[in-house]
Amino acid sequence: MTRVQLSGPQPIHGAIGSGQVELDPSGEVFAAGTDDGRVHAWRLEPFQLLVAANPTPPGTTRVLPSGDSLTPTGSLIVGTVSLSPDLSTLAAATGPLVILWDLKSGQRRDSIWVPPASNGMPSNVGQLAFSPSDGALIVAAWDGGLYNVNPRTMHIDWRLNTGLGQLSLLKFDRDGNWLAIAGLRELA
Repeated sequence: MTRVQLSGPQPIHGAIGSGQVELDPSGEVFAAGTDDGRVHAWRLEPFQLLVAANPTPPGTTRVLPSGDSLTPTGSLIVGTVSLSPDLSTLAAATGPLVILWDLKSGQRRDSIWVPPASNGMPSNVGQLAFSPSDGALIVAAWDGGLYNVNPRTMHIDWRLNTGLGQLSLLKFDRDGNWLAIAGLRELA
């Protein structure tokens, strides 16, 4: 077991909920998203900062799938993070936006918006998880939708409405089989 003391302002201060921190199964890389809009990833042995970013810095204009513009006046909360099984990619979500970073270069790779809910309102991302079997990024939205995103093409390969409402848990076993998905009141 290694204990790491982070110098300077604490980059994970404000991390709330289990979806905002992740340690990969090998214990090699740790990632955290915070309620002040920052996302970080570190290699633990030897200790090295891999990614330090603000996915939605104040004043950045993003174009929504509808064509409308969104310009936040402050940083948006990073709601969840996930590390790819091969430790090449960090995924983070803020609202309905999912952003990927390359862990080798620390640079932002690509982004995708989760489609709006059936009522036309944005559907925020509740959880992210990479499938260990094929590397697909599974996105769990607050409207109960699961999206299978191909991280190489950033296309949604399939969508499933779970009927569980806001999804708050998304886990796989090492072979990529579903372990659990959970809504506000149900576990499947």
